[in-house]
Amino acid sequence: MDSGLSRRDPLFDTSSVAYLPATSDGVLDVRAVRTLLRSTHNGFIACYARGRRTNRMMAGRLVLEWTVVPSGRAVDVHATGVPAMISAEVATCFTRRVATLIFAVRPATPVRVTQAFILRALN
Repeated sequence: MDSGLSRRDPLFDTSSVAYLPATSDGVLDVRAVRTLLRSTHNGFIACYARGRRTNRMMAGRLVLEWTVVPSGRAVDVHATGVPAMISAEVATCFTRRVATLIFAVRPATPVRVTQAFILRALN
């Protein structure tokens, strides 16, 4: 975990980040996308928890889009229509985390993926 955020931090709540089903514009197993994202779940929680330090009521739906290229890398990662309740810092942290991922499923041609995250202020 980065930035010194501990699992003992009261804002570090493993159920505060949920995933809606991913969609893609090509042949890509969206279940594999979800599996990879969930394998880095604590990183997304840390992004959200850091943002909630300045706004404890921060919550909403954050939608990211990216392209998985034949090497398996996520490129052109960006948030679409970040709601006012979610800080730009949290959106940027999420996009940076996705940009570091390498997908085991390697499409023959680039595939666009859309993934919505539900951020919940639970505590």
